[in-house]
Parts: sequence; structure tokens; C-alpha cells
Amino acid sequence: MSHPSSSLSDDSGAAKPPPFAARFFRPVRLAKFACLVGLSVFIPYLIPHIPNLASRAEYRLETTKIQLKPAIERPVPMDLIEQVRRQSELPHELSLLDPKLCKTVGDAFANHPWVARVISVRQSFPAEVVVELEFRRPVAMVQVKGGRIPIDAFGFVLPSEDFTVADVSRFPTIRMAGAGNLSRDGGRINQAGLIGAGRIAELLAPSWSHLDLEAIELPRVAGGVEPSDLQIQLQSKSGSTIIWGRAPGSDHPGELTPAQKLGRLEKYLAEYGGFDRPSGPYEIDIRHWQEITRRPVGKAQALRKNSRIR
Repeated sequence: MSHPSSSLSDDSGAAKPPPFAARFFRPVRLAKFACLVGLSVFIPYLIPHIPNLASRAEYRLETTKIQLKPAIERPVPMDLIEQVRRQSELPHELSLLDPKLCKTVGDAFANHPWVARVISVRQSFPAEVVVELEFRRPVAMVQVKGGRIPIDAFGFVLPSEDFTVADVSRFPTIRMAGAGNLSRDGGRINQAGLIGAGRIAELLAPSWSHLDLEAIELPRVAGGVEPSDLQIQLQSKSGSTIIWGRAPGSDHPGELTPAQKLGRLEKYLAEYGGFDRPSGPYEIDIRHWQEITRRPVGKAQALRKNSRIR
């Protein structure tokens, strides 16, 4: 006697799937459903009790406590970070949970006139932000009507208020013909030949006081003359003019190297004790390969020349 089968089948004999209730009330499905119900009930309760990481001290940092590398040295202002904060309108406190934090801080420092380049911005926990910078280095003061403007070797203007009177006097002075009509491109003086004069200033800065020099003189650019071909001169405090020639980096055939020209200046001082000796003032030419040449100039002529340059 055959027993009826427990499985369902249609008229064709194929097994029918179990009804929905049978499929639903399986242990695994019931467990998943119970978790969903539990979450929907408890999440609204749990959310207010989840700690707010953004408010915790280890995730927040006062902007003024940003660390700078290298450490600030004068004439870079000691309150540089606060200046950057005000200039870029950074908040007084930074959140290390901000995904754009490093970019925001880096952009803020890049906009300050003392910063040549932002090398890196790093954040770590507990709250710390380290900014590595390349600072601009002042090399000279450009003489203009009413004062002097500090610049770096690329002609970028630095904040005058960060320099003391002693600072101004220890940097080489650059005089430019037509300085009353300086052209600027952003924070940079866009005057032909100025970068070359800045390179000379950078070279002579360590010996400036010893050489007893007064100024580097940049002539007016005549039509058809390339800035790299400008014949730059030095003015001594004793009234003599020294023809330096082309600026460092011109790579002109036959031009003495900057080191050779500096050696000529040192040699003249060692032999005579001053650029106006023995019977100056002189126009001294240090450009020649074989020798230093000079010719006397009258003191009145030297004074008139200085007045035109100024």
C-alpha cells in the first residue's frame, strides 16, 4: 500500500515551491529580520549618545599652534602664523577631521609674501599640523622716492615693516634709472635687469660693508638691448664707479665669472686700500681678462652722476 508523498506537485508531477510563510519563517531569515527591527528601534536612541569626535581635544588644534619648519628667523615676522590666519580668514581652531585641512592650510601660507614655497603640510593625532616652508630671503633694498623697498633675489617685494633701520643699512642698495615708474606684476617688481642686479647683491652681501660700497646701479634699458646685456655698475662710498658688466648667469662669451669679478674688487682694495686711492675718485673697469683699468673722474662729475641715478 503506497503512502501519499509529503511534497506538493502540480498535474505534471513537478514539485511546487514551499509557500511564502514557509520560506520566510526560516531561522536565518528570522534572525536578519530581527536585526533590522532592532536597529530601527535603537538607532534613534543611540545617535544622541554617540561621542562627537569633532569636539574632542585630540581632533582640534588652535591655528596659532601650527608648527613651522624651519623655525622662523628674523626678518621673517615672529607672528607669521597669526598674519596668515587673518589674511586668509582661517578659523581660530582647526578640525583634523576636515578632509580639506592640509590643502586649506597650505593655500593660506602660500599667499603670504614671505613664503616662496609650501613644501608640505602634514597632520597627525593627537592634534598636530606641521607646515614645511621655503621662506623668501631678502638680498637688497631698491631705492625709490621716499625710501627703500626690500626684495628677494627674484624681485619679489617683502613687507617693509618687518625690517629695522639696521636691517635696511646692512643690505645692498639697488638704484635703477627711472625708478619712479616701477612696474609690478603681482608682488614682484617687473623691471628689466632687476633680477640680475639682485644676483649681484646676493653675491656681494657678505662683503658689502668690507668693500665700502654704496649702491648697485642699474642703467636704463635702451631700445634693442637685452636685459642680460646691461652693463651694471657699482658705486663706492668714496665716489668711485666700478664697471661690473653683465649680471651673473648671462653666460656671455668672454665675460668673467662672478667669482673672478669679486676677486678683482678684493685685489684692488688689498693693493690700494680704497677705490678712491691713490688719486681718485675713479671709473674702475674690472671686466678685462688681463688687468683692471681705471681713469680719473672729477668729484663734481661723480656727484652729478649720482644725482641722475637717484
